[in-house]
Amino acid sequence: MARLLYSILYYLLLPLVFARLWRRAAKVPAYRKRWSERLGRPVCTVAVDQPLIWIHAVSVGESMAAESLTKALRQQCPDIQVLVTTTTPTGSELVQQWAEPVLHQYMPVDLPPMLNPLFDAYQPKVLVLMETEVWPNLVAIAQERAVPMVLANGRMSEKSARGYARFSGLTRPAFAGLAQVLAQAPADAERFVALGAPNVEVMGSIKYDIVLDGQTQARLDDLRQWVTKRRIVVAGSTHPGEEDIILDAVTQLSQVYPELLLVLAPRHPDRFAEVSKKLELRGIDYCRRSAGQTPQRKQAVWLLDTLGELSVFYGLADIALVGGSWNPRGSHNPLEPALFGVPVITGESVFNFAAINEALRAAGALQRVSKAHLSKALLDWLKDDAARQQAGAAGRRVLAENQGATERQAASIAQLL
Repeated sequence: MARLLYSILYYLLLPLVFARLWRRAAKVPAYRKRWSERLGRPVCTVAVDQPLIWIHAVSVGESMAAESLTKALRQQCPDIQVLVTTTTPTGSELVQQWAEPVLHQYMPVDLPPMLNPLFDAYQPKVLVLMETEVWPNLVAIAQERAVPMVLANGRMSEKSARGYARFSGLTRPAFAGLAQVLAQAPADAERFVALGAPNVEVMGSIKYDIVLDGQTQARLDDLRQWVTKRRIVVAGSTHPGEEDIILDAVTQLSQVYPELLLVLAPRHPDRFAEVSKKLELRGIDYCRRSAGQTPQRKQAVWLLDTLGELSVFYGLADIALVGGSWNPRGSHNPLEPALFGVPVITGESVFNFAAINEALRAAGALQRVSKAHLSKALLDWLKDDAARQQAGAAGRRVLAENQGATERQAASIAQLL
């Protein structure tokens, strides 16, 4: 009954869902495209003699984890086809840039008439949801068709768990319908069990399984030629309000380090123009990566207004600031700078990466500071090379000690084939 009411409400709200997409298209025109996919039109051609795994990754973070998982699945099951669905244009663009070839389209809205055509066309053998995405109708249809569903790299914050629990009549059957939950940490696992998931294992986080490959190193070496002899702070995945906090802190430091360069990377492409305007209003001399510009000596900010480059730019940093943490967004992935031995500073909202954040903090590789203390935290690390390098080395050790989750999760999924 709860799912029926949910579906009726969803049908009634469908015009508002697409009205919201239309409004978002004012900043990101891609939101006006490919609506037929969101309404359930299959667009990929599949090979009928190869088993297909369907992976759903909402946006950027999930897509990055899904890429690693796809590679590991192909190593264990070379003959599989992989369909990757996303929700956002940014996630879609990233998937289409993968070196690993996959089928791709948008995920339809969570209503049976939109979802059934994809099941009919693609005949998935396994359906993998990345991290937190559990949709009642999607799970129910997969159960009806005997398609096992796995929640991979599963994480569940206290806040999200409370939200799901408020609608337990709807969400509990959805979690109970999952064949497996491959949780990142014990705390995540406990919350999944409390929400009704029957088969939960702690597997670690795929996000630890990042490596510095030759291509990334070459790109980094190319970038370094433009910023030699400058102190560099990279502020990644920033959200509204955070740019002002970071710019205020870095401006204070310019008295001590006049050649300090801030690489500023807003999280969402639809905010690139907004942040550019903010820099102009502040009278800050800056250059834009999207225009192929490189920072001149007196330019204080390099605006990283491109997609998919942040992880490389972290390698330039003396210190990395991870956004989404000075507002209640729950932070973003601090392991990307740790890969390069770069110490990390975040704000106090880190619930999306709680276990990873705590592991880095306990090792001395990460500081959580309020906006009022950000300038001091930056200054303390900038003026103490030994402490900064020690913190960076600690981050690398944490990364190395926790790798292997991708292979473990891929092996568990492969067994369902």
